[in-house]
Amino acid sequence: MKGNSNAEKWTEEVATDFMNKAVAMSKDKEYDFIGEVAYDLDQDKGVFDYLVDKFPHLKKLKTRIKSNCEVNCFRNIKKENINTGAGIMNLKS
Repeated sequence: MKGNSNAEKWTEEVATDFMNKAVAMSKDKEYDFIGEVAYDLDQDKGVFDYLVDKFPHLKKLKTRIKSNCEVNCFRNIKKENINTGAGIMNLKS
């Protein structure tokens, strides 16, 4: 609705594009936590839950993002790029 600042911005197409972009970013070994991906996309990490609730078929993409971040975290722990305790805490959360 033109002029409606409260209008929903998350259409299925916009949400799918956002999630696909997040999946691509999460493959970058720099991302150990889904919140970092959200932050770099100028969103709160809660946006992933919101989008999955709104569009349930996007759940597989959220799962993929989290899995990619977990792999990155584990690899960074092994390479001693991040503190082991912080990495373990991240993997448990």
